[in-house]
Amino acid sequence: REERRQSFHEFLARQQAQVQKRERKAAANAAREMPSFTPHLEAERTFSLNEYSVQGEFLDRLAAQDVKRRQDAIRARARSQDPEATFAPNINRKSAVREGRSSFQMSRGDFVTQMTNRRRLKLRAEAAEFKDVTFKPQMATSRGPMRRVESKLKVTSEPGTYLRRLQQEAQRKQQHAMRTKTERERASMAECTFSPEQSTCPSYVKRIAESMRVAKQTKRPERPARPGWK
Repeated sequence: REERRQSFHEFLARQQAQVQKRERKAAANAAREMPSFTPHLEAERTFSLNEYSVQGEFLDRLAAQDVKRRQDAIRARARSQDPEATFAPNINRKSAVREGRSSFQMSRGDFVTQMTNRRRLKLRAEAAEFKDVTFKPQMATSRGPMRRVESKLKVTSEPGTYLRRLQQEAQRKQQHAMRTKTERERASMAECTFSPEQSTCPSYVKRIAESMRVAKQTKRPERPARPGWK
């Protein structure tokens, strides 16, 4: 037991040493990657964060305008340097100063515009189609002549008799179907001219059948013989 306790303490010591070694290595790597350069700001160039935020928006706009101007200049230079690009479209002054469309406007925006135009054309065609239709249906209201009409299912007025009424309706449908089937069979058999003649059975045959029936009822069933014991 003492040896087991000592080996356990040695295991904990090795784990602690491994953790400390890992921490020292991480601290050394962080110190190695830490920049040693310290910027020096003059007193005249110090400013607050609020002033920088206000000036930053203005500078961002200037930077965006500068990028756009450079891109326009590059495109114009490419057009002027290409000898095969002889086509020069004439656009008005307002279109020349407009900003280019984004990818979202050219994809989702064009799709929405197209669907809106289709819907507008469909509604216009439906309006032109129903322009000559003069019939206007009169909707039934609870105060009009339909106020005395009752529901066929009567779920709210007679909920307890709903299943019984369904069974009665099913029986009526079944009886109507049977009557219709019988009438069709009768109508199809009316064209048949063959009528078979049935002869009555002789009396002595009936007496023989009746005696055989009585004998069969009075006869006791025989029990099967048991097999002999070996």
